[in-house]
Amino acid sequence: MTHPQRHRPNADRDPTPSVAPVVVGVDGSKPSALALSWACEHAKAGAREVLAVCVRALAPLPDDLMIGASPWDELADADDPDAPVRSMLDDMAEQAEAEFPEVTILRRLLHGHPAQELIRLSQTTDLIVVGARGHGAFTGMLMGSVSQHLVSHSHCTVVIVR
Repeated sequence: MTHPQRHRPNADRDPTPSVAPVVVGVDGSKPSALALSWACEHAKAGAREVLAVCVRALAPLPDDLMIGASPWDELADADDPDAPVRSMLDDMAEQAEAEFPEVTILRRLLHGHPAQELIRLSQTTDLIVVGARGHGAFTGMLMGSVSQHLVSHSHCTVVIVR
């Protein structure tokens, strides 16, 4: 059983049910799979769609790499460097669709910093769901940096599933 933590920055907002999709951040990890399942269960109850979002962080290249070299060379197809990430996103969405056939799961692959892109999406929905990261004894270590940043800066309710 998952135990979500909720952040409600706009508790005084209009309580009318939303038709915006439930946004869920996925990265191929077990915590993000749990977040996707939680989002689907929530969406099913409200007859809403789920938007599964994966943000591919494009890290800067180290100074000592030759021009033209890429840290993604071994993982990425030269014609489609997003192929491995898109495949992971599709696999996760297909597994959730098998478990929740009544829920429509949309997919979106974005580029940038995961926290920043999810915060941007928080302006267009009323719920974002992410998985927790870390296993430390302190509260700050129970959430990953993306979820911490999202909780601090989101424009909507955030659920962190662990």
